[in-house]
Amino acid sequence: MHIRSKNIIISLVLVIPIFFLWATVRYDRIALSNLAHSFDQLSRSSLNVSPLTRFQPQFSSVEAVNELCKRGLMVPPPLSYSEWLHRKNFTRAYIRPNMVSSDAKFAPLETIKQPVLPDFMALDRGLTAPPEDKGESVLTCPPVIDVDVAADSEVDDTAAILFGLATDVDRLRRLLPSLLFSYGSSKANMLVLIPEGTENIDIHETYFRNRGLNLTLKTSPLEFTARYFGLVEAFTEHIENNLPNVKWVSFVDDDTFFPSLATIGKRLATIDATKRHYIGSLSEADIQVKEFGPIAFGGAGVFVSKPLLETMHTVYQKCQDLGTQPGDQKVAHCIKKFGNTDLTLWDSLYQMDIRGEPDGLFESGRRFNSLHHWQSWYNKDVVKMSTIAAVAGRNSVLRRWRFDERITGKGQRTFWVLTNGYSMVKYTIDASANAESVGFDKVEKTWDGDDKVFEKRLGPLRPRDQPGVKKERWMLTEATVIGHNVHQLYSRELDEAHSLIELIWLGTLDGSGTSD
Repeated sequence: MHIRSKNIIISLVLVIPIFFLWATVRYDRIALSNLAHSFDQLSRSSLNVSPLTRFQPQFSSVEAVNELCKRGLMVPPPLSYSEWLHRKNFTRAYIRPNMVSSDAKFAPLETIKQPVLPDFMALDRGLTAPPEDKGESVLTCPPVIDVDVAADSEVDDTAAILFGLATDVDRLRRLLPSLLFSYGSSKANMLVLIPEGTENIDIHETYFRNRGLNLTLKTSPLEFTARYFGLVEAFTEHIENNLPNVKWVSFVDDDTFFPSLATIGKRLATIDATKRHYIGSLSEADIQVKEFGPIAFGGAGVFVSKPLLETMHTVYQKCQDLGTQPGDQKVAHCIKKFGNTDLTLWDSLYQMDIRGEPDGLFESGRRFNSLHHWQSWYNKDVVKMSTIAAVAGRNSVLRRWRFDERITGKGQRTFWVLTNGYSMVKYTIDASANAESVGFDKVEKTWDGDDKVFEKRLGPLRPRDQPGVKKERWMLTEATVIGHNVHQLYSRELDEAHSLIELIWLGTLDGSGTSD
């Protein structure tokens, strides 16, 4: 009898933990299934409608969205632990991008007529209600806002471009996320000249190719500035031996960032590549142009047609001997002296020769086909900024929308401007003025330096501080891909309060709205 009781006890000791583990796993699976089902319901679009013409709102009423909220959609935002610890004022909005033609044109500042942001509510540490909240405050589930965005262009035209960099393997590894975003989903080829003596070339090349870069590494004994121009010789050899169909070569820096390489490829495809072309942009700072000349600045990207490359190659050593000036300047001098080709300016390529806070330029509503200096002259996480491309396409990055315009009881007009992937700014002006009086057609000068230095390239600027205009800026701090959706977090930090806005961009199960 004693032995039987002992056996029963042993059996219970073994069975109870197993049962507990089974119940826990089953509960977690059910919870995750319900959560996934709720998100799928919210992000699902009609599969019977072509992605390029899908304009119908998915939900017919706010009540329909609220019903989904009751089924578990009001999940906590994806916060880092340090953000989770903060007391904060919080609100969120849902936005669904409707893909239209990649050729669609939009105004520099679009207007959303539906209400977008619910009122902020106070949240304590861990996203709980603060002690003083007696239950009156409820985080409501807002309606889904539909916006039209241009679909990404096809990447086929990028196969005609060979990009060249002069850098080293360590920098390539550090910059890998930005390189993957710029080149990884294209059909373009990359040729990288690295210092002589670099070991394990094959291993490094395999590393980058396995991560999505169509990249070839080649060592060079030349110093950096000479190595940059050395791409002329390396380009020619690589095209002859491996890429006979290449029509364009591009000299770039390793921190040149392309929001949409497909857009550049599409534009180059409209140009007769059998003729000599030299394409690029000037610096934004006129003082740089005066020092180095009216050249295509390398950080913005320099594009040269194959016939012009062939001309440069015939005089390669003569041009290499022109001096020790920067590589992009040597390219320009070689073309001017021997190429008989004028510079074609593309204003959508940006060298970004600005120091300090670049907010005004990023928030200007301009089309950026390239960016530079984002880890040196100023600091902005361009990959985080571009996360929205996973749902709304690359053409949606830095798009501007104005919304929630109201007249307050204090005789003031308030409205918001979203610069997608960068910031949300709340403006307060006199009720008698209209929103256009702020001057959104001009770039706000937020960085360092005299206005006159930048006006030739950027046009008339508006000052950071304008009489009668109050600005409250929430900056993008996090952007996360969860399932088919992108969650953007915009935050504002003041001595008296910390506030957070979450924008949930809804993707689709059929793959439309994605960047690749």
